[in-house]
Amino acid sequence: MEGPQNYEELLAKIRTRGITLSTIALGSDADIKLMEYLAVNGGGRFYDVRNVANLPGVFARETLLVAGNYIIEEDFIPKMVSPAYNPFKGGAPLLHGYIGTTLKPGAEEILTTHRNHPLYARFHYGLGKTVAFTSDSYGLWTKNLLSSSDFPSLWLDTLNWVVGRENYGDLGVNVQLKGSGIEVIVMTTNPLEEGERLITTLVKEGGEREKIEIFPVSSREYKGIIETLPQGSYFLNTVRTKGENITALNINGFTVPYSREYNIDNLKDTGDVLKKIAELTGGRILKRPYEVFNAPYQKKKGLRDLTLFFLSLSLLSFILDVGFRRIRPNIKFPKNMEKEKIEEIREAGEKNTFNELLKAKKRK
Repeated sequence: MEGPQNYEELLAKIRTRGITLSTIALGSDADIKLMEYLAVNGGGRFYDVRNVANLPGVFARETLLVAGNYIIEEDFIPKMVSPAYNPFKGGAPLLHGYIGTTLKPGAEEILTTHRNHPLYARFHYGLGKTVAFTSDSYGLWTKNLLSSSDFPSLWLDTLNWVVGRENYGDLGVNVQLKGSGIEVIVMTTNPLEEGERLITTLVKEGGEREKIEIFPVSSREYKGIIETLPQGSYFLNTVRTKGENITALNINGFTVPYSREYNIDNLKDTGDVLKKIAELTGGRILKRPYEVFNAPYQKKKGLRDLTLFFLSLSLLSFILDVGFRRIRPNIKFPKNMEKEKIEEIREAGEKNTFNELLKAKKRK
């Protein structure tokens, strides 16, 4: 195909599908007019590149232009996408920016921006769950959201969904170990209306149920206390009811690892308790790590059987005696060697004297 007219049908399909076409004329032999025509009619950009070394820079520039700036600081009001969940019951607040991104295939988009970028989305990943909020949470772009009454419920619902429990409604429950028991704090996004009540039930390991009496601390916070609770794992069911209908449910779990009286934190202000323990048990206070190995040793007396020792010694002596008698080594000790030398000298002297006497006799 030659000439621009042969690309009209293809360019029309590109435009109808929202695709842009950019072209690059590389080298002096390229058809510059055709490349420029395709770029203009394709809604893209034309690049005349004579030096191949400039090609990477052209691709980088085009990529940035197509992708755009990911930090988008513009005023907008979020739009609801999913009818299953509306986090802004009091109306969506005005936001001032977000991080541009695209929605992962299979994700659930809850809120979107004025540019149709995802603002709040949820996704199942394996056995877990993830949530993405593309604006900030410290007030740079979301100061109107932070001051809104919907801000606590947004993150409360987010945490309940991520944790994976079958919770719904506006209940948040926090369990804290206090002494030998627990303190239960129940928070609601909206105050209880007339005819509504909160019921908190403790489920023990054996399936036994015990209702916890809770009392209001404020219009949206309630507290209950169990003074003593043995070691074990427990479930805590909290429901918000109106008549016979359950309007909110929260299922929580916690573990009491051991009695709080054994917690090491209780020993911080007990004075000389370690010294007293050492005195009562006959021990001592160690101030340096190496003192662990300097324990005092106590001498002990007792009987020990030496039969095996003497039998071994007798056997060894017998073997040495037999060997010595068979080999008969000529061993001379220093004292014996001195005696032998003295005897030799004496014998030599006597022999010389006798010889001299014989010689004298012959001369006569």
